[in-house]
Amino acid sequence: MKAKKGYLKIVKNNGKVVFEGPLSDLPLKEDYIISKSIELYNEKEPCIIYRTHIMKKFYLALYDCLNQSEGHSCKCEDIKDMLNAVDLDLGNATAYYASN
Repeated sequence: MKAKKGYLKIVKNNGKVVFEGPLSDLPLKEDYIISKSIELYNEKEPCIIYRTHIMKKFYLALYDCLNQSEGHSCKCEDIKDMLNAVDLDLGNATAYYASN
């Protein structure tokens, strides 16, 4: 399965598309953002600058992970620790990323 350039596509085993769009549009859990804000900045109520930095850091890490995988795809369970931060049901799904 091929995704559009620069796009992430997450598809369940039954063929249902869970997410399709720019990597930076992948929704993150509020709990994840707050816990990272506390960890990085000792701040329970992150400002937009902290939020943006946390999200950008997450997306870059996911981008690196997907680009290192063969065919720019991987089963979500293989990167489960990272995707626990995503505010979507990713069980039995595969993520595809087209970088070129």
